[in-house]
Amino acid sequence: MLTLSVFAASCSATDHAPRVCFDDGDVDGPRCVEVIPTPAAYERVSIEAGSPPYIERITKYIAPASFDPALLPTVFQNANRYPLHVEFLKTVFPERFAGFGLA
Repeated sequence: MLTLSVFAASCSATDHAPRVCFDDGDVDGPRCVEVIPTPAAYERVSIEAGSPPYIERITKYIAPASFDPALLPTVFQNANRYPLHVEFLKTVFPERFAGFGLA
């Protein structure tokens, strides 16, 4: 089995980028993170993949379409709490995505 360590930081995860993900104390971990610095941090926001067999865990992320500072920075969603992007966006950022729905 192939083992791959992933450490991820968004392009906008700098000291100057606004923080949008905060740990609210939920037992399933934070809603999202801007940086995944360790395998343990990845484990906390990812779920078992199931298939293909060489991928053990997965999570999702959102990224801005441009460098517009009014857009959200890149964030990695906690797939344990929000399996769907639309659910994540509507719940965590209701002021931006309240009108989203499943079509």
